[in-house]
Amino acid sequence: MLGLINGIQIPEKLPKSTHTYHQYTILVDKKIRNKLKSYLESEKIPTMIYYPLPLFKQEAFKSISKKVGNLENSARLCESVLSLPMHPNLTNLQQEYIANKINYFFKNHK
Repeated sequence: MLGLINGIQIPEKLPKSTHTYHQYTILVDKKIRNKLKSYLESEKIPTMIYYPLPLFKQEAFKSISKKVGNLENSARLCESVLSLPMHPNLTNLQQEYIANKINYFFKNHK
């Protein structure tokens, strides 16, 4: 589903491992992340940006964090990640609805 949409990077599933997703976070181009978020919310699909700032830029961590290097990957990820609905009661039909809406967005709204 989502893994086949050009422009989205999904969490990697490693062989011989399992995951108990409490967040399902995708990576998209920062130029369209907020457009995708708005579109999904207009389709009644809640999304979340859990980490809008790298830790070293957050007020709560300024006194205890130590920045080493430019941390450009942290900043890039904060601008590019979007978490999709993830909970134990999410049905296959709901998952398909979300994937279909994302697919539609990438075909028609980029």
